[in-house]
Amino acid sequence: MRATLSFIVGVMFGGMIGAVAGLVLAPYAGEETRGRIRSNVDEIINEGRTAAEARRHELESQLETLRNGRFDDLRVTD
Repeated sequence: MRATLSFIVGVMFGGMIGAVAGLVLAPYAGEETRGRIRSNVDEIINEGRTAAEARRHELESQLETLRNGRFDDLRVTD
């Protein structure tokens, strides 16, 4: 029981030290950091949407080829 209590106190103390260090050593203000994160997330989402749209067109093309019975024209990609 004592070891568990010591562990919990240690984790809490370490968390507080980490939070303070993060605040003191942060290279940007909070609003700027959130803006940068938001911008990066938006960019990643847009790249994912673009890739999904390209893949969708490719799959639709393959489906149309299969529906038309042109199996020799079917190109499989990874």
